[in-house]
Amino acid sequence: MKPITEHPKFTEATQEIDKLSNALTKVVGRIAEIEAILSTPVDSKAQPEDSRVTAALEYAETGVVRGPGNVPTELKEEHLVLREQRDALKRTLDERYQTREQLAQELSGEVCADLRTKHKAIAKRSLAVLLELNALQEEELQMQLEIQKAGFSVRFQQTAALWPQVGMLSQISGSLLWYRVRELKDYAS
Repeated sequence: MKPITEHPKFTEATQEIDKLSNALTKVVGRIAEIEAILSTPVDSKAQPEDSRVTAALEYAETGVVRGPGNVPTELKEEHLVLREQRDALKRTLDERYQTREQLAQELSGEVCADLRTKHKAIAKRSLAVLLELNALQEEELQMQLEIQKAGFSVRFQQTAALWPQVGMLSQISGSLLWYRVRELKDYAS
């Protein structure tokens, strides 16, 4: 059986997620860079009137508007656009992850449907083993009852087959064995 990661549809979905994740990483990185630039304190006293005049003259020549600290105003616009792109990428990534998970569930269902007959055969074998365990528990219990009936104490170091946590089929209520056998009988039939 090939791993799910080798299924063409799953691979395609994963590649799309990787592409979107890479874009998100770059956008988030650029946002961080811009925020670092924008958060640099600007000392208005350190900017004499001359620097404002120089910035105005540069605008007249180049068309680039600069704000305090010689930061281009396009940077703020870029910051806004990138934040919107980041949010859109996050929403799209969430959708793609959900789509890929749904695809994985569908593919898993197909694989399990193909193997259902084999799985039911395992359930039948498991049921046979549990019935055999129950028979062994009944046999050991009868041995202990015979010992006690004859007036002796049971002095074995431990039980051979009795498993109180699992219980026996004769203990209909509360026996884990009884419930498991019932489930396996329903499933394996």
